[in-house]
Amino acid sequence: MIERNLKSKSARSILFEEFNDIDIYVEDSAVGYKKIYKELLNKAFENKLKIEHIIPIGDREQVINECRNNQDKKNRKRVYIVDGDLYLLSINQANPINGLYVLPRYCIENYLISKNSLINVLYEDEPELEKNEIENRVDFQEWLSKNEKPLLSLFILYSLCKKYCPEIQTVAYKVNKLCSDATGTVCPIKTEKRIVELKGHLENKIGKIKSDKEIRIIEKKLEKEEDKFIKYISGKDYLLPLLFARIKNKVRSTSDPLNLKLRLAIHSEFNDLKTLPDFVIE
Repeated sequence: MIERNLKSKSARSILFEEFNDIDIYVEDSAVGYKKIYKELLNKAFENKLKIEHIIPIGDREQVINECRNNQDKKNRKRVYIVDGDLYLLSINQANPINGLYVLPRYCIENYLISKNSLINVLYEDEPELEKNEIENRVDFQEWLSKNEKPLLSLFILYSLCKKYCPEIQTVAYKVNKLCSDATGTVCPIKTEKRIVELKGHLENKIGKIKSDKEIRIIEKKLEKEEDKFIKYISGKDYLLPLLFARIKNKVRSTSDPLNLKLRLAIHSEFNDLKTLPDFVIE
């Protein structure tokens, strides 16, 4: 039944051939994400291809399997996109498959987060404040600096728990449980308590020596990386909820979260999707 449903979703690409120069298959997404994907992917392809529809076909493994099972030439451009997820930090990536593109950030929502995009969107909403006033109130850099260290430490543990003790809840643990106020920053005490709890689970499973070694390997990997906070922390479940809480606390914005996401996509600035066209197959 699942396989038949997957084939049905994949076959929808035929319905969109008139509107798309390329078939783009992605993981299932929420209502309203069609436009968000459309904005981001058209930028990635520099508007050289007509993209009006994307095709959600299932979870990560289903997208990978669909790509693996459709390697024959079809004289039709196509690419299969999956989230980077916790796999970016510690878990072996999927074996390279022609046509499969693993996002170099945690998920598509991570491409909505940038200081300039945020200020431009809030300026459109705010009837009185100038851009510099909005920038000072939101203080994106303070938001980033207060969240970066505790959340990176937490997500290192999340990635290792997913690898060694997948029965433990990781990203599904609500970020609001780590907050003590509405400023959009996690509480250091609550976050540290969560980290200690996860370390305990990990050490019980693989031992303290191996656990400490695995943590140090990832920390060393991250030392020289730029934008690691925006890259490795879930935009959907952690960064955007925190950022939207900060917006609500600092400025007047009447936009709902989905509208904010779309407008952030329209204003988005990024360059690490530029390799996406290299993964297209026909």
